[in-house]
Amino acid sequence: MAEDKKRYYRKNIELFLLLDKMKLWPSKSGVLHGIKSIEKNGKYGIITTHCGKTFRIYNSRNSRAARWLRNKWVLKPCKDCKVP
Repeated sequence: MAEDKKRYYRKNIELFLLLDKMKLWPSKSGVLHGIKSIEKNGKYGIITTHCGKTFRIYNSRNSRAARWLRNKWVLKPCKDCKVP
């Protein structure tokens, strides 16, 4: 039977593990970007999206991005990244 299973993520998973799995980044304006590459430098990282934007992030469990991804609070996908 083809039932739609809901996906749940652990509450306190680190942000880098979540990003490696999902390959998505929510910006502060509520737009969901597709991740092209992640460069990890200790606790910090640099994300490059498919539309060419770069973000410097901190590997936090309670960050805005981690909460938005776990709770699916993103408003709309990026038109340039072509996120389905």
